[in-house]
Amino acid sequence: MTIPAEKRGGWLSRMGLSAQGAGLPILLWVLLWGNYNSGPWHLKSVPQTGIDWMNASRAAIPFLVLPGALALWRKRGGAARRVAPAHVWAVYAGLCFLFGLVGEADAFSAVYWTTAYLAAVVIVLAGLQGDDVASAAAFNRVTWLLAALVVTVLAIVARDVLVKGEGLDASGYGVIGRIPTVAGMVMSRATGMARFAAVPGLVGFGLALRGRGVWRIFGAAVFVGGAVFMYIMQSRGATAGYAAASLLMVWFSSRRGWIAGVAIGVAIAGAVALNAVPEEVLSHLARGQSAEEMKSMPGRMRPWENALKEMAKNPVLGHGFEADRWLIGEHVHNTYMYALVAGGAVGLVVFVVGLVWAWVLFGRLILNPAVGALGQGLTLLQAGGVFAFFTVRSIPEVCGSNYAVDYLVMLPAMMYFHVLWHRVRAMQQVVRPGLQVQISLERAASGRRTQTGACGGARQS
Repeated sequence: MTIPAEKRGGWLSRMGLSAQGAGLPILLWVLLWGNYNSGPWHLKSVPQTGIDWMNASRAAIPFLVLPGALALWRKRGGAARRVAPAHVWAVYAGLCFLFGLVGEADAFSAVYWTTAYLAAVVIVLAGLQGDDVASAAAFNRVTWLLAALVVTVLAIVARDVLVKGEGLDASGYGVIGRIPTVAGMVMSRATGMARFAAVPGLVGFGLALRGRGVWRIFGAAVFVGGAVFMYIMQSRGATAGYAAASLLMVWFSSRRGWIAGVAIGVAIAGAVALNAVPEEVLSHLARGQSAEEMKSMPGRMRPWENALKEMAKNPVLGHGFEADRWLIGEHVHNTYMYALVAGGAVGLVVFVVGLVWAWVLFGRLILNPAVGALGQGLTLLQAGGVFAFFTVRSIPEVCGSNYAVDYLVMLPAMMYFHVLWHRVRAMQQVVRPGLQVQISLERAASGRRTQTGACGGARQS
């Protein structure tokens, strides 16, 4: 089977953002990101000012893009016809919607959050045609750029109050208390800003591991910058996710990568155990809390216990999206607890199935030689690192089970794993029943073409 060479005309193509047939869906995807930090509360009263009208318009975006995405998806014959992890999460959203309507939740809010959640699924599906790996990869690259853009804008807006203190004591924690609103919107918390910074940081780490020349230096700089930003924001969940994702990427970056990964992990653990890390650094990361206090997951155990008490009354039935706010009076701060509260036990199982399925696909792909032959080695490593970050962060925060930025970053990665896996399978030809599967790569070793990755000079294999 011949592996088609990608078109290389124009700057979009050189950056790996050009994908035939995905232009309009990607435009809808960018538009949906414009809905960031808005919600049904902006639509429950008549706007009075220009800022009110702007926020109301942004809040209405899901209602505008979903019909267009559905029409485009149907016009393309259902685009990705195979059942994918994203379809499973769509079922989860449907369950949350039904529970929200029959429960005590506000009906309009139930409609709003379900519309927004499904709009993302349909847009991504509309942009993927069969085994079009280029489109799937482009969705991820656009998403990574959007995340980088958002954190940059937030940092610029809050630049005068973002950081207090100097040196190792510099802290951005509590920035929402210093600048609570921006243009009528609630300012992102320090932990929220850290998750944005993690995305370009991990993408840059992929370049540092597999890029070429100046791109390696650039990627390393972005990665270190992300790490410094997270240290300043004092986001423990983001820091843990960043470290875990980095180790995963090192492990799978090369044949000797796992050795380096183990060595780095042991070195870090040894440095901490031997008190080689300055006390002020550890105290800064722990936000001044002791090891015993850290074990109790401060600010997390209470909402988890309250949510379990409420759900124990009827664990089968959920209460819909955002039900934790009125059911226990606060954010539940856990992806799986949120899924339980929103979709009940059934919804939780459905959500976890979609998440585990995505990881199974990644596991099948990461060591498959056909991925390198398709020129997707770098992109897969980057997408896997980003997905790992949000998976680790799903324990202290909600990632994927509600409509939020985390979900908008995870969804394209899931679909990329799915599309790439089926493209790889299409390359595999069973020589004879009962014998091994042979991968036909058309003399890939000698005639191999490297697809442009996250940036033009990246090496994908």
